[in-house]
Amino acid sequence: VRSNNKYKSVHYRVVTNKHQPRVSLAMFYGPNEDTIIDPIEDLVDKGHSPLYRSYRCAEFINEFHKQEGTR
Repeated sequence: VRSNNKYKSVHYRVVTNKHQPRVSLAMFYGPNEDTIIDPIEDLVDKGHSPLYRSYRCAEFINEFHKQEGTR
């Protein structure tokens, strides 16, 4: 949503070796429930309309929980 589909996620592959153990860190980001999530203004212009509507973080979380176990 934030990148308005301009940037795609990279394919990620772990490369390990037999000399050192692999270390993983989980990082979580949780904005306030009232935070508005929408495309970044600099990535929206006449040639690139917003592909997503603005919504509150709480709305996203509620929708996420409604869909749990359905996919």
